[in-house]
Amino acid sequence: MIKYVIFIYLVFLSIFYTGPLSAQTLYAVKWVSDGDTIVLMDGRHVRYIGINTPEVKHADKKAEPYGYQAKNFNTKLLYSRRVRLEFDKERYDQFGRLLAYVFLEDGTFVNKAILEHGLAYCLPRRPNNRYDEVFLNSQRYAMSEKSGGFAPCKKCFGNYD
Repeated sequence: MIKYVIFIYLVFLSIFYTGPLSAQTLYAVKWVSDGDTIVLMDGRHVRYIGINTPEVKHADKKAEPYGYQAKNFNTKLLYSRRVRLEFDKERYDQFGRLLAYVFLEDGTFVNKAILEHGLAYCLPRRPNNRYDEVFLNSQRYAMSEKSGGFAPCKKCFGNYD
């Protein structure tokens, strides 16, 4: 009888307990490299899965339009914060960076937020495709709102409003 009660108690605990035993690992962000890459306190570089942002200036390359806006937005979201990383089928890219979906402690999906603000575009890459539909819808939203890089370029095309 005692074994039965202990068993029921453990089953109940495993179903309803939401404390530290089920907590997700959080990683501290040390700095933001650009719009789609961060560095954790332990030195690991994390590249966001499913999106691509314009590049910022590198040694031999000019910054792309909206590159610094994407980096600044990413910095506002993440600098000195803690994040939860969710992985897909591939854990590393060709440069040795971790590939991850990034979430703030409050549940904000960072990859998605950058897309919704028009500061990235979808970059589907199999086999890491868990959120492809979410990302496509986020990009469509940014396009319909004419956000970020999806805003009309008045400098290029003139003001036709």
